[in-house]
Amino acid sequence: MIFGERVKIFFFGNMACYLSRQMHLCAEKHVMTFLDESATDAEIASHCQNTDILVSMVFDQRFVTSSLKKVLVPGIGVDKINFSQLPENVEVLTCAAHEMAVSEYILSYVISYFRELDSIGERFKSSYDWRDCSRLGGIARKQLNELTVGVIGGGRIGRKVIEVFSFFGSSCRCLTRYPYETSGSVLFFPRTERDDFIRGCDVVIVACGVDKDTQNIIDQHAITMMEPDTLLINIARAECVNYEALAAACHDRKIGRAVIDVWQFYPQKGDQALRPSAADFRQLDNVDMTPHISAWTRKVIADRAAILARYINEESCNSAEYVLQENQA
Repeated sequence: MIFGERVKIFFFGNMACYLSRQMHLCAEKHVMTFLDESATDAEIASHCQNTDILVSMVFDQRFVTSSLKKVLVPGIGVDKINFSQLPENVEVLTCAAHEMAVSEYILSYVISYFRELDSIGERFKSSYDWRDCSRLGGIARKQLNELTVGVIGGGRIGRKVIEVFSFFGSSCRCLTRYPYETSGSVLFFPRTERDDFIRGCDVVIVACGVDKDTQNIIDQHAITMMEPDTLLINIARAECVNYEALAAACHDRKIGRAVIDVWQFYPQKGDQALRPSAADFRQLDNVDMTPHISAWTRKVIADRAAILARYINEESCNSAEYVLQENQA
């Protein structure tokens, strides 16, 4: 894979354009162009001319050009990469670096929910309510090594989440097509045994890639397999969970709580109050909503920028750690 004297890099989308500003690329070696998601097909076609490297969460026919050598995915997930339209000999690489940040996000919600930290703290601060005090024989809550944690997806995020909870002594299980070797004790389930996987879980974490097999993997029936105190966390894609069924279950207290970080709808510029889902979660007090932040930390941004810069500066990228497999979940 040979580049010319100056490499043309096309940064497409808000994520790619943001990370480009952290990469400190040399203008003498690189020609850089930028477009956000609101660009027209004509604008995209113009920017693609003579492009060597595309940095984008999206790839389809609009980006096909004979000069293209690499597609660099700057975030989590490749569900918007159309591999069937990818020219031959074009490398696709992801920049990962997010699994610890996502694990921290998940861990914080699991601890807060099962220890009831928010409600206990609010009661005590507002009215000096001592009902939970250990010295008065208050209600004891579960700790991590009493929990059964189920992770859907055995990719980078799923494996790190299992590693973290295993460290704290949780019983871990994984629903995946690709069981892997682990130093701990993890129960693996094929996707055909989804219901058995869900039964008995205190926490169900959706951390898989989205494809035809994982779309709606948490549907109405799967939710009925959960206990009244089960915590469901989705950091994968909105398409993996039936949000209408989830909203109904939370409304009727069929499960304990839901934490949602990924959505059906995302805003463009000037549309900051966009409702993120057809299902109405806002009125439910047992649903936590965050605007896709689980993998967004200063460390992740710095690491992703460094990985992308390395990919751009190396004519051939042979790192097996990052070379893309379509879906390892």
